[in-house]
Amino acid sequence: MKSCILCGVIVLLACVTLALSHGQDWGRHIPGDHLLYRHNFGVPPKRNEAQTQWTTFPSSHHKMKGFRITAIHVIDNFKNQTGFIPVLTSGGPGKSFATVEYHGYYGKGFQGAILIYGK
Repeated sequence: MKSCILCGVIVLLACVTLALSHGQDWGRHIPGDHLLYRHNFGVPPKRNEAQTQWTTFPSSHHKMKGFRITAIHVIDNFKNQTGFIPVLTSGGPGKSFATVEYHGYYGKGFQGAILIYGK
């Protein structure tokens, strides 16, 4: 009985990982929005370590004022479920700033892109 429960939990976690590993969207990209920011990122694998990286917008060299983020799209370039899980930690749609963290899997690297749209 315990093994059936354990198998069920493992299958559930695998389904959640599959759903989250291909990227994430926050907000809605609508006609009239402008691409405010695009960034490609990648982290090589490290043995016995889970990788974390983040993107902060606007960065110190982006001096944009008077805009609001309408959508954030994070794209996982690894389609074999060894990518990352993106988490919006601050800001986002309706705000003028955003911070997104990317949490990789143990012993794996990842590659992706972030697109931020706004008006």
